[in-house]
Amino acid sequence: MSAPQDTRVTVRRRLHASLAEVFACFTDERALARWLYAGDVERCEVESDFRVGGRYCIRMHGRDGGLDEKAGEWIEIVPQRRLRMSWTHDDGHKSLVSFRFEAAESGTWLEVTHEELPPEMCELYNGGWNQCLDQLGGIL
Repeated sequence: MSAPQDTRVTVRRRLHASLAEVFACFTDERALARWLYAGDVERCEVESDFRVGGRYCIRMHGRDGGLDEKAGEWIEIVPQRRLRMSWTHDDGHKSLVSFRFEAAESGTWLEVTHEELPPEMCELYNGGWNQCLDQLGGIL
């Protein structure tokens, strides 16, 4: 019997902004569209009903003309502490994304954990979440 594969990706970053400033980047559709995308994206559109049970949709328009769409719902919202959202993949597979916020000296620690990923997608999502957090840091 083989050992189960890890189907979780965790990325942690210290951002040079307050808890309130970092959290605000999740509450507004325009702010989300500025950082919540990965890959060679020309533009991103986000629709988000930011409340527990509210739906969201991220449309990433690639430079090659392709469209990548992710959707789900907000499962848990604890302002400036944690967020959880479902995540639906292109093939219909569902996974879970959690964000944890923690005050840091001169900033905020943000940790994103993406669970229940198909094992073959972990490396791709690790790169994607790193890109997203780099972009978030850039707009803060």
